[in-house]
Amino acid sequence: MALTPEQKTGARKWNEIIKSNVSNAIGFELGGDFIAANYAPGFNYAIKQQHYNKDTLSAFNTLLTESDGVPVIKDVYSELYINVIGSLEYSISKADRIKINQEEQKHAALVGTIINLYAESELDDDPQDHPTIMYIMKRIKEVTGSDYLHLDTKTFPSLSNLCSKLSEYSRLASFTNSMQNDWSVVFDRIQKIKENITDPSKENGGLETAKNEFYIGWDKLPETETIKNDLENEGSSIEFSISTNHFESSQSELHFESDVAVKVPFNWIFNMKIDHEHEFDFSKYYSKDSSLDIDFKFIGVSTVAAVPTPISSNNEKGWFAADMLKEAAEKSGKDATGIRLHGSRYDPDKLFGKDGMLRRISTVVISQQPIITLTFSNFEASELYTYFQQHTNVKFNILGGLISGEHDNDFSCTNYNYDSSENTLTVTLTPPPLGGTGSLGKQTAYVLGGTAEYFPRG
Repeated sequence: MALTPEQKTGARKWNEIIKSNVSNAIGFELGGDFIAANYAPGFNYAIKQQHYNKDTLSAFNTLLTESDGVPVIKDVYSELYINVIGSLEYSISKADRIKINQEEQKHAALVGTIINLYAESELDDDPQDHPTIMYIMKRIKEVTGSDYLHLDTKTFPSLSNLCSKLSEYSRLASFTNSMQNDWSVVFDRIQKIKENITDPSKENGGLETAKNEFYIGWDKLPETETIKNDLENEGSSIEFSISTNHFESSQSELHFESDVAVKVPFNWIFNMKIDHEHEFDFSKYYSKDSSLDIDFKFIGVSTVAAVPTPISSNNEKGWFAADMLKEAAEKSGKDATGIRLHGSRYDPDKLFGKDGMLRRISTVVISQQPIITLTFSNFEASELYTYFQQHTNVKFNILGGLISGEHDNDFSCTNYNYDSSENTLTVTLTPPPLGGTGSLGKQTAYVLGGTAEYFPRG
């Protein structure tokens, strides 16, 4: 369900608080602007046990995008990336096409022979009326998988004379041949990138996630123990609070540290479900004079960086080509020779740049799941006290799910403080200890956000 304008304001203010606190705590370590962004699944900090943790690798392989104008981390980065790579080509500027045309005019007789041989080859389903020499060179490679210089003429005997004449032309027309070589390098690279992503393996740099199962490769992955030690560092923590009061008709006023207040449904600020499905009705327990303070403490604020394995010089390993994306971002939509987007599938101004679609978190900022302290004032505190003690199968959401958890599953109520004289109840929700019971590979850290990798428009 889409957020209301007030809820959007609330979510943005939450992000501003996160950003301010993280920037003050560890901003000097980031090497870029921190962006607060929600990643609901959390970060599985066990990088590798017997095999690599697929959930961990999937967290790196996500897009930084927006939902209702609020930054979130979701969807699969490599799925967009492979489609973008498939939409790239090596293009020729008008000025360079003139040079190619001049070479063709200089060797017109040979060009005529090549065009006639090409027409007889049936390489095109939709034959060109006036194909250029470079177009013919490109079509041979696109159809056969080999360039005209290295084509196996035993497999393609009908192309033998055509390739021979193209070889003769390339000796006479150095500029056309140079452009064709550049195009061929890009073409080969694009094909291998798509292959290495579609079918990751040990041979092409994939990481084994189960016996004979592989995920696309990542470099500079930290050890699980290193991440765990950073998360246990209580000296690297941030704390802040939000509060809500002025309850009326299921609405309440949400306050942030900056004193900004928005009127939103109380069950968006704090929501509980009993037996994981029945929503708890707080309206039975609050009045106009009620208030709720929510204090957060994030322990072990630290960074985790991972680098997509770059495509190797021989195209055999890896899948990431930052240089190609950088060039495409600079040249797409311009009259320039080099790698550009072709077709109308992607608008370069919407794909690239600081706010573009093709963004990922390159350095993830994480912490332990937060310790949350709830202070209910002027509620029916005694009844809430009893209820909290009797029900341990509680599921809760804060700010529409920016933080969520389950009591006695991944959180526990470690402190109850009921003051009958003040009519207050304080409850502390504490996450499980790191490396505690249960599968280490399923325990998650909280993702606060990170620094973004994107490709600026030229």
